[in-house]
Amino acid sequence: MKKNADWIKDWLRWRGAIYRFIAQFYLEGPTDAFLDNTREANLMSVLAEDLSKEEFLRGCRLIAQDLTRSQEPEYKRALREDFKRLFVGPGHLEAPLWESVYRTEEKILFGEPTMAVRRFYQSSGAAIAKQNNEPEDHIGIELNFMARLCEEAIKFENLDEMIEGLDCQKRFLQEHLWQWVPAFCRVVLGAANTDMLRGLSIITREWVQHEAGELAAMLQTIQESEFRDSESS
Repeated sequence: MKKNADWIKDWLRWRGAIYRFIAQFYLEGPTDAFLDNTREANLMSVLAEDLSKEEFLRGCRLIAQDLTRSQEPEYKRALREDFKRLFVGPGHLEAPLWESVYRTEEKILFGEPTMAVRRFYQSSGAAIAKQNNEPEDHIGIELNFMARLCEEAIKFENLDEMIEGLDCQKRFLQEHLWQWVPAFCRVVLGAANTDMLRGLSIITREWVQHEAGELAAMLQTIQESEFRDSESS
């Protein structure tokens, strides 16, 4: 199974890197390091080339446009003010970053969705670092969890372990991210004042949607007999 295993490991690394990239923005905001790394690595062109769906391309274009101004002090100030207004405060948050707010009638923190996410983390066995005492259902932590699952899956020793790891990713996506991220992204897209935040909301939504289909297709593919035959040969 060497060729197939190498391809799947590259696929897992790529997915983990995208999850980390999106998570970093929501956890740390538009820091100088984030803006510089995104611009210098030409990440928007790389993403647009690999994921050519029209809406995803639109998100990449919006971010790429803003990155041309990312070294201007006035632009960076406006971008950070937009980020704080939407996600940090003080005062009313336009787009809260926690799953529980979108999945409880009371729109509260630390509701049952938060507890469910915590239980999922614990049952998976994947270590999750606390981020500034944020609730476990913060979007950045959930995305980092998916990245962690991708990294753990790279270490698989046999096909059954790989299938189990991918199934864990699929379940977390279906039970959590897919249940609230589209609504969160709609709020951000409607409330943001900067193309960077609009673009990130589109990329986040499109990536989660893409992943829902991608994981199901990959699980079906690796369960086909030729993969098992190649592993045993």
